[in-house]
Amino acid sequence: MAGRVAMGGEVDSTFPVPSGMRVVILERDAETRVQLQRAIDQIPCFVLVGLAESWAECLALVEEYVPEVVMARAGLVPEEKQVEVCDLSFPLMIRLEAGPVPGAKGDDFRVLSDGLDQKVLHEMLLRLSSEVYKRKAEELSSLLNRYLAGACVEQVYVSKLRVDDGQRTVEVTTEDLIAIAASGNYVRIHTPRGAYQIRETMTGIGAKLDPICFARVHRCYIVNLAHVCELSPREDVPPSLLLSNGMVVPVGPNYRADIAKALTTKLGLTA
Repeated sequence: MAGRVAMGGEVDSTFPVPSGMRVVILERDAETRVQLQRAIDQIPCFVLVGLAESWAECLALVEEYVPEVVMARAGLVPEEKQVEVCDLSFPLMIRLEAGPVPGAKGDDFRVLSDGLDQKVLHEMLLRLSSEVYKRKAEELSSLLNRYLAGACVEQVYVSKLRVDDGQRTVEVTTEDLIAIAASGNYVRIHTPRGAYQIRETMTGIGAKLDPICFARVHRCYIVNLAHVCELSPREDVPPSLLLSNGMVVPVGPNYRADIAKALTTKLGLTA
């Protein structure tokens, strides 16, 4: 197979990350892994970058490779934890089910049942590649439109957010925002007075906040740099941030260099 594959959440740094639509598989059954891997190898635009047998291993691979597709055994993915993988368009989560899937249509590539032959898998992956290309084109178009709009009009970032505290709608100033966490179809706003939930995506709310003051540090977290107290310096544990309200927020591998630089420049903290 072309490229490199990490098994058990471990990353092989001997070779560079291969190009193509990156796929991570979460599956304990070796025979099923081989079947899926063989189907992926037959389509040049896909490349398998990681194999995992547990949810924790899968998350580590997602953070490292930022795949377009995750094929996962349904029983291995905690329903309340799926937000930690899926943010906006990518990665696409393909659910592997045991036995026939009630109500699943022939063109439903989001749910696969065991026993699919290579022809069926090949056809499904071809349909999936079209979906990935479509979503990438939509994202590129959106980014281009935002860039062109910003080139003509000075970007204005919000200074307040309207939230519902359960009894009434209140305004929270961005200075009071400590952190923002992904929560399904919502985001959770953490402030000194408590937490609030609003219907928004991480990417959507991130675009409204001043990047000089706020930083994305993980697929599931945005922090206010003014509320960062410490960046963990230990080399034997994954880096994390201690915030002013006592929250400890993980720093994803793809954000570590940028956050260390931002904190060193803005706060004088050392990584």
